[in-house]
Amino acid sequence: MCNQGNFGTVTDEFQRVLVFRERRIKIRGRHQHIVLVFAVCVVVDVLAQLLQAGGVSWTKTALRCEPARARRKVVAERACDSPAPKPAAELRIDDHTGARIGGRVDVRVQERMTRNRSCVMMVEILDRNAARQKRDLLFERGEAKPAQHGEDATELAACGYALHGMELRIVGENGEVLDERHVGCIEFRGNAATRGYLRNEVQTARLIHDGWLDTGGLGYLAEGELYVTGGLKDMIIRAGRHFFPYELEEAIGKLPGVAHGGVAVCGRPDAQGGTARLVIIVETTSTDEAARTLLKTRIKEATVVCFGAPAEEIALVPPDTILKTPGGKIRHAATLKRFEERGQATTRLGLSRQWVHIAVGSLALACRNLAARSARILRGLACGSAVLLRGLWVRCRVAFSSDTARNWRIAARACRLFLRVAGVRVTLDGERTTLLDTRPIFAANHTSYLDVIVLTAALPWPVNFVAKRELSDRIIVGLILRRLGTRFVERDVFSGSVADETQLVRHASEGDSLFFPEGTFVRSAGVREFHLGAFRAACVTQRPVAPVVLRGTRAVLRDGDWIPRPGPVTVSVFAPIAPAGADFFAAARMRDAVRDVIVQHSGEPDTTQ
Repeated sequence: MCNQGNFGTVTDEFQRVLVFRERRIKIRGRHQHIVLVFAVCVVVDVLAQLLQAGGVSWTKTALRCEPARARRKVVAERACDSPAPKPAAELRIDDHTGARIGGRVDVRVQERMTRNRSCVMMVEILDRNAARQKRDLLFERGEAKPAQHGEDATELAACGYALHGMELRIVGENGEVLDERHVGCIEFRGNAATRGYLRNEVQTARLIHDGWLDTGGLGYLAEGELYVTGGLKDMIIRAGRHFFPYELEEAIGKLPGVAHGGVAVCGRPDAQGGTARLVIIVETTSTDEAARTLLKTRIKEATVVCFGAPAEEIALVPPDTILKTPGGKIRHAATLKRFEERGQATTRLGLSRQWVHIAVGSLALACRNLAARSARILRGLACGSAVLLRGLWVRCRVAFSSDTARNWRIAARACRLFLRVAGVRVTLDGERTTLLDTRPIFAANHTSYLDVIVLTAALPWPVNFVAKRELSDRIIVGLILRRLGTRFVERDVFSGSVADETQLVRHASEGDSLFFPEGTFVRSAGVREFHLGAFRAACVTQRPVAPVVLRGTRAVLRDGDWIPRPGPVTVSVFAPIAPAGADFFAAARMRDAVRDVIVQHSGEPDTTQ
């Protein structure tokens, strides 16, 4: 029971709270809905935590319920910043009774949280004895055969299957496709594969073989899954056996006194012996001679276990001596080269010498960047001057002339001069006699502002460009295009306007017309969707359409850039495609046929797929 005084105090406090809520909060209209939604979210979150604590877990496919006591607690600890994948995960597996199951298993890991450079994971345990392969067969004959319990084996992790739209294959030294469980070069192809190096035909030829991209890695396929054994450049050949440094590096890295990630196992070619000399570089902080001798002895023992013979040379170096990539992977070739140059004296440079090296490297890089930027600015000034002067000269020459052929020759000479100043080399491919006999309508892919300049300079006869009407109002370009016989249409001409379609038909019947069916272009590479305007005009007039493919113009001058880059440009004119009717479906079929030719030869991806 509470007395009257306390009851009055509570009542006064309650009234003050009501006044505060009325004056301060003033929850009205939509604010009530926000509070309601927030409250529902809180309730759902609390329920989810309670369900999870009770053994109910949510998955992407369905709600899976299982008793909490029947679930096994799996805790896997591994270094999250490891530079290379481990063959298997060391797991401590406890069931609900606390009994230890143990063992080395192949796992599919779903990371839940990170704690002190270790990951706590919930894992799905898979019984995969095929991950343990016989060591002798794998290294001597390149065959991956499952090892039985107690046999000398090496462990490899499955990397999964090829993604949708991608293909994997394993090839031998002569390019032949190998069967499953035979080690060879890993090659793939698909939508995600690169088309090669930019303006480097030699490296592209080394990278891509018949459409297949060479990854530079070695591995094998087993039941469709990829197992990577190592990199081709890291492989060590000793006495006819093929070894990879990763397993030995991991074994040496576990020895006491070895710095974390501080082991590089390299193979030095030996011309006299016809094999590779094994060089092991190990980082350690130990300075005691007895401890260093013991460490070398343990390294020799680990090498005999993994490779069957001791190493020819073992070097103990201070930490941070082994060269690594930004991702933490060891640069074996660069480390070996540095070791060969300095020998056992491979040590870290002093602080002052490191600053000198950084300063010299930064200064050299800055000078190269300054030189490249200066050259680009000078080229931009030269190109801008050429455009301004030659543009004004062409405008004055064609301003009062209605002779389209004469105006075309003047503009073509000016365009060729500009391309020469910009360092752009244009090549024309196509059968001129066939094109002159058929006099087709041209349809070209649109990739850059340079497309019109390149076509004007490359085509041997005048054509009537079909361009958007906004260009006719430009001060210099508008008059020049009109004198060249350009047909201006509205931007929505390709979407089906009846009046613009009649105009296109009339233009197509009067002379040679060149369309850009994409209508516009963007910075990123790819052939966009084609509009039907050009092809409906071709079907109505019963004139064939010749596909024109422009390659290199996007790389020379992308959308958003103002200064062209030097480079080659190719204009390819293919055989005309005749219309198969005059209706809408005939125009659609002709559009698809022309687009297929352009996609096939443009070197750019199809954006519609």
